[in-house]
Amino acid sequence: MSSARRLVKNTFSMFVARGLQPFLSLLLALVIGRTLGPDLFGKYTVIFQLYFIFQITCSFGMRILLTREVAADKNRVNQYLINGTMLGIPAILVNIGIMLLLIKLMNYDAETANAAYVITISLVASGLADIFAGVLNGLEEIQKIAYGWIILLVVKTFISIAALLTGYGLMALVVIHVVTKFIQPVLYFYYIANIIDKLKIIIDTALMKKLLKMAWSLALLIVCISIFWRIDAIMLSKLSTNEVVGNYGAAFKIFWVSLLLVKSFFVAFFPMISSMYSEQNINFQKACRKALRYLTILIIPIALVSTFFAPHFMLLIWGEKFVGSIVILQVMIWALLPYAISEVFGSALVASRNQNTHLVLNAVSLIVKIVLNYFLILKFEAVGAAISSIIAIIFLVVIQSPFVISRLIRFNFRLLVAPVTKIVVAAAGMTALIFILNNLNFVVAAAVSGIAYLSILYILKLVNEEDKKYFNKVVKKTA
Repeated sequence: MSSARRLVKNTFSMFVARGLQPFLSLLLALVIGRTLGPDLFGKYTVIFQLYFIFQITCSFGMRILLTREVAADKNRVNQYLINGTMLGIPAILVNIGIMLLLIKLMNYDAETANAAYVITISLVASGLADIFAGVLNGLEEIQKIAYGWIILLVVKTFISIAALLTGYGLMALVVIHVVTKFIQPVLYFYYIANIIDKLKIIIDTALMKKLLKMAWSLALLIVCISIFWRIDAIMLSKLSTNEVVGNYGAAFKIFWVSLLLVKSFFVAFFPMISSMYSEQNINFQKACRKALRYLTILIIPIALVSTFFAPHFMLLIWGEKFVGSIVILQVMIWALLPYAISEVFGSALVASRNQNTHLVLNAVSLIVKIVLNYFLILKFEAVGAAISSIIAIIFLVVIQSPFVISRLIRFNFRLLVAPVTKIVVAAAGMTALIFILNNLNFVVAAAVSGIAYLSILYILKLVNEEDKKYFNKVVKKTA
């Protein structure tokens, strides 16, 4: 199967799975918000944001590391699976201990604290799922990861909604999450066992030392990235009210839908460029440049629609109680574009084994965000947190640039002027049409203006002959 076909199929698979996640999560959050109210929804947001920090970090960076190493040498998948798991299990236990201590130090009310204590159990399932998913990623069996996500999400969401509608509360939601989370590692291990001819337990101390040497920087990198997106709710819970946290959580749920679209692309993109770089493939730079262009084209209309139509769909989804979430989303959504650029640069750094540099840059960006959060939350509450995210991500792109541009991804900046201008013109045309169609149903107005945006790009010939050949090749091979 060609790289183009694999990228499209794997991106689509993860987009369906990860796209389903925010929609089902949004459905669940909607039921929680409407049945339990902003105060309990704020507690729910704090618990899960705290959990998500440790969920992402508990495998000690093994997901990214195993993806890169298996993609580069698929013949050693058995060794990477066994020895990666041996390193991951102690890391899972350490994360559980740290989370339990942090919950104690945060001095939450009894209901929040007890639910947070219980949710730490699911870190075992999360850590093992991450390790096994890293192996599947490296094998580019991303569709199988998608199957695990879909089964977990459907089962968890509908059991949780049933529990809420029959009168159960916060603790029931946490228990359901813990139990259903173990679906993922069981399924992933089953898939791997069927791919490997004979699964053997081979302890390779030399390989473990090699993985450990590389893993620490990736683990700390994941800690930084995880904290970056989760720190807002935690700081808001201490600097503001549960109602403000609830409004922030409502906006973040919608924002996360768009963010996961971008993340789904990178799940498929990273193993592909890791393989390209390991083979010294000249397509490495071309793939990174195309990713920047395609993601920019995709994100601009998403951000415009979210900005102008947020008052319509936020009230429709959440109701009048969450009116404060509208302006938060209108600001937050613009973090998508610099985030996509930073992810392309970051993927290039990690694929080229410059993860230590990427770690330092992300740590500096996180510090900038935390400092900005403190001052901006005190002044603007949740909107301040959204502003600090945008500033910190732009700052990250700026400090990444000297390490990526010319060293890893070469750009002819004169040739960038024309495509950037065309995207700006198309965005301006879309914005003008949104104002013209302001009195129409917002779904119709959004669809028409989005089509107009794509039409302008086509007329201006932003998609060149090389792109057309690329897409025709993908379509023919995927059909």
